[in-house]
Amino acid sequence: MSIKRTDADFDAAVTGWYESKKEIERFRRLVEQLELDQRERGADIMRLQAEVDRLKADAAKWIQAVGLASTIVGDMEIDVSDPVGMMQKVVAEVERLEAEVKELRSWYEDGLECAAVIAEGMAEEVTDSYSGRGMTCVRIAAAIRAKINKEQS
Repeated sequence: MSIKRTDADFDAAVTGWYESKKEIERFRRLVEQLELDQRERGADIMRLQAEVDRLKADAAKWIQAVGLASTIVGDMEIDVSDPVGMMQKVVAEVERLEAEVKELRSWYEDGLECAAVIAEGMAEEVTDSYSGRGMTCVRIAAAIRAKINKEQS
């Protein structure tokens, strides 16, 4: 039995082959594009991962800085979820300490004035013009001594 092939069959086969070849070429280009996209996405992912790593390192430095600053406040509990609140407590403590230092300086200066008064032989009660508190030199010295002893204990 012989199969007769016509020109139309041959034309159909060639057309089918040509269409298949075009389809294969289209799929090849699509695969190449997908591979290219994947490489570009991989590069993007690597760049983004590097940025994430840099931001994590920055965050770690800031957390460490807040932790170090918080040592000013002796009883502060570390709360990494609220670094701003922690720093506000640090600022309040620094302001309190600055006010205390200012007060101690004032007492020290008052004590120096009292010593000058005593050295000049005028050991009378120091008035507001000298101490700002109307205290005697002895009381100012005792108050300074008590404050220093309290701070040392």
